[in-house]
Amino acid sequence: MNNAQYNKFLESDSVIKSGLTVIVTTITPQATINNILKRLLDCKKLNIEILVYEDKSKDNTLSDFCSKNNIHYYRIKENESTNNPCFGRFDGIKKATQNFITFIDGDDELLSSTEICYIKCIDLLENYIPNVNVCAFGTAHKNEITGKVSLKKLKEEYISSDVLNYTIGTNIFSKISQFAHAYVWNKIYRSSILKTFDKIYSCWSEDTMFNMQVLFASNSFRTGFVNLIGYCHNYGADTHLAVQQYLFKKNPERYIAYTQEFERFITDYDERISNCHSNTIKHIFAGFKRRLKKSQEILTQNGVILKNNP
Repeated sequence: MNNAQYNKFLESDSVIKSGLTVIVTTITPQATINNILKRLLDCKKLNIEILVYEDKSKDNTLSDFCSKNNIHYYRIKENESTNNPCFGRFDGIKKATQNFITFIDGDDELLSSTEICYIKCIDLLENYIPNVNVCAFGTAHKNEITGKVSLKKLKEEYISSDVLNYTIGTNIFSKISQFAHAYVWNKIYRSSILKTFDKIYSCWSEDTMFNMQVLFASNSFRTGFVNLIGYCHNYGADTHLAVQQYLFKKNPERYIAYTQEFERFITDYDERISNCHSNTIKHIFAGFKRRLKKSQEILTQNGVILKNNP
């Protein structure tokens, strides 16, 4: 689809044939998630399937909204809750019925260009880079405390650029500043590759771990990049603080569980990453090992010894 064809497509009643499953995970206030869902419902050019997973639900407000708008709603039970989006993401992957999958965190924002980013990524994956399993687009970052927004090196005005303005990266981590390498919510994945997963890791740095799983499952480190901002990541929210700034004394049981899951990831991927040709991924993995060691030290200081430390 060249630029002229793309503009004609936008003016027509046509819809992208290949469907997109959007998996939304949230424990955030109703107004925030409603804005995300309304933006998704306005994506008229996409054959879109929306799956919402709500953790820590206090009432039926969100479930009622989803029911009225033909959105699949799932409430995460207390025994399934990890204060982490991974349970919902993994269950959503299994339930997804469309050819492509993307993810959204309930405390972030979608931009006016989000739908076009989705369309561009799907078009590239289908018609131009059929051997690539993931395509990313640019992300803005908003500090919820100061309100400051950083667009990195890209601008939302790239919406007017040629639809074929994309590049192929050597791996998903090769454009860190522009494309938020670690995250999953500014990327479109082929469903077929995600459905090969028998688990995803639920602990710190879960997004980075997920993308490593994608790369190794794909046997390819090639990634498409669309030069357009289409997502705004809000940082400083309670959901992020709870996961990323965990203190052992606040929730020792969860800290232990996260450390054990971290150990499993290190054990599962240690040999594969040792043989990996990407120095960037080796560097990230070395950082994981240092982080794991620090977590183990904290547990040891508190009298907790985990077996089979890598």
